[in-house]
Amino acid sequence: MHLGLPRKWKTPDIEIYHYARGPAENIEVLSYATDAVTHMQWPIEWTVSYGKGRVYAATYGHVWKDDAQPERMRCAGVQTMMIRAVWWLAKREEPLPVPADFPTETKMSIRGEIPIPR
Repeated sequence: MHLGLPRKWKTPDIEIYHYARGPAENIEVLSYATDAVTHMQWPIEWTVSYGKGRVYAATYGHVWKDDAQPERMRCAGVQTMMIRAVWWLAKREEPLPVPADFPTETKMSIRGEIPIPR
């Protein structure tokens, strides 16, 4: 799922789940985020095999009621990971190509808002 992506990339903000509960059995951690205060690393993406199925979990953040198109959800990196996750869940062999505007270790990439019909 992460084939061709940079090892580190920036996003505007990230939701880190500290000390998540549960057995954390049979998981494969795909990526970590570093807490700005403690400097500890916490998983933000992981997969689990469940019977014949696949489960993908990520903590890239929420969209709240008054937060229609937050920067974190317009991040080219987050959008790419969501599309690649769906591709992986559908058991596609090759991941989609890395877009030219994918963020880097030093630069974020925030896409414009999508017009929403009202």
